[in-house]
Amino acid sequence: MVTTAQADMVWNNDGHTLWLRLERENLQIVEISCPGTDACQSRNGCVVQWFVRLYGFDCNIGACAPEEKLEICWALVGDPNYLEEAQLWFVPVKDEVFHAWMTSRLQT
Repeated sequence: MVTTAQADMVWNNDGHTLWLRLERENLQIVEISCPGTDACQSRNGCVVQWFVRLYGFDCNIGACAPEEKLEICWALVGDPNYLEEAQLWFVPVKDEVFHAWMTSRLQT
């Protein structure tokens, strides 16, 4: 088991996508597309799908205008085989602050 105090957050921009539907004032996640990369796989399947199905937007730490197809970056803190003891965060790729940070990291 990895404790959160010891773990480094690694942000993955690997093509995970949320498909959204706006019904009146409610934004709903109707599908979670997984590109099937090794980084997201665990004994429970895709960690992104597992967390988003269970917690929805409570895992989101970013902001952008809602749209039907929302590409996300994600980071998991903890052991992917013990998801009950881990935490996943996602942020929309189009989040302005996160995008600026991610771009600056790629340039260094």
